[in-house]
Amino acid sequence: MISKLEMGDKVASLTTIGSPHRGSGIADIVVGKIPLGRFAAARMVNIYAMIMGDKQPDSLRAVVQVTTEAMELFNKDVIDHPNVYYQSYASHVNKEYPNFLWRSLAGFLFISDGKNDGLVSVESAKWGDFKGIIKTEEAPSLNHADQVGLFRFSGNPAFKATRFYADLLKDLKNPAFD
Repeated sequence: MISKLEMGDKVASLTTIGSPHRGSGIADIVVGKIPLGRFAAARMVNIYAMIMGDKQPDSLRAVVQVTTEAMELFNKDVIDHPNVYYQSYASHVNKEYPNFLWRSLAGFLFISDGKNDGLVSVESAKWGDFKGIIKTEEAPSLNHADQVGLFRFSGNPAFKATRFYADLLKDLKNPAFD
């Protein structure tokens, strides 16, 4: 919207949370190295998306769109507007994370991408003014689903996503932001 629809003069800021700005190592693996498994995995994710309310999920297409190669092309084509404030946040799963599946996925991705939330590396999530890693005393480690409060899928209900977003909006409203 900001770049392609030339609406930068109508937007004050863009905040991204765990966005794969430079691509997702997991997407690269799924698209490039698991030819038959990717369709089965996409079907499973589509079923979950339908349970969550998405009437026409297309998980495989979404995965292809966040590969390293696709995001490199996206970033060349969609240019930041000079008058818009860009900020980003990331999260990561540590060894004490309460969900074995996410801990395993993050450990696997750590080998190639370093700290990550199970899907997106901290380095890939950095864009504009990087505000840091999202964490609280109750939830020092978050996965990709935790960031938006998908606790049925994540296993870490200690993070209060609505509180984080309320605080984020309060910070953006702060006169120091102007």
